[in-house]
Amino acid sequence: MLSEPTTTIKNIFGQTPAHIAAVIPRTNTISLMKQLLDCDRTPVDMQDATGTTLLQMAAKADSVTMLDLIMEYEPNLTLQCNRVALYEAIKLQQVQWAKRFLYHVIHKGVQDVTSLEDAGDDSVIMSLNCADFELSRALLEYELGHRLEDITVHDRPRIEAVLKASTAKIPQVSVELQLQLRGLNETDNFLTFLRNLLEIRGLTR
Repeated sequence: MLSEPTTTIKNIFGQTPAHIAAVIPRTNTISLMKQLLDCDRTPVDMQDATGTTLLQMAAKADSVTMLDLIMEYEPNLTLQCNRVALYEAIKLQQVQWAKRFLYHVIHKGVQDVTSLEDAGDDSVIMSLNCADFELSRALLEYELGHRLEDITVHDRPRIEAVLKASTAKIPQVSVELQLQLRGLNETDNFLTFLRNLLEIRGLTR
C-alpha cells in the first residue's frame, strides 16, 4: 500500500513518483499514476526542479489518456505552471492533446487559461503553425467567449492582431504567407476565414 509521504517524496531532480510515471505514459504507468493519485492527489500540482508539472509532462509525451486521467484529480488550472501545458502542446504541434486540454478547460468553466502572466506567447497565433482550423478556431472562441460568427466591433482589434501575426522564427514573414506556401486551400486557412468574416460582418476598416 502506498503512503502519502511516499507519493510526495522527490528524487534529486525534484520529481515525485507521479512525475516519473508521466514521462513514459504506457498502460502500466497509467495504472500506476491512478494508484498514486488515488492515494494522494497532492502531486497533481507539484513541480519538479525545472518547474514542470504532470500536465506539462503529459503534453510533451502527447498522451491524451494521461491528460484525461490527470484531469480527474482536479489540477489547479489557474496556476501558470499548469496553463503552460497547453502552450507546450501547441508548440510541439500535439493538436489532439491541445484540443482535449481545451475541452477539459471549457467543461470545468475555467477562464483565462490561454493567458500567460509573462505574455510573449499567443496561443492562437502559435496554433496557426499547426495548420489545424478547428484548433485555432476553438482557441479564439474560448478567448473571446463566444462563437466567431457573433463577433462585434469590440473583437476587431484582436482579430486584426491575429491576421497581422508573424512568428518568432521568421518575424519578417507573415503567418498567412507561410500557410499559403503550405498549399492550404481557403476552406482550411483560418486567416482567410477570419478576413472573410470581418467583411461579412461589415467590420473591415
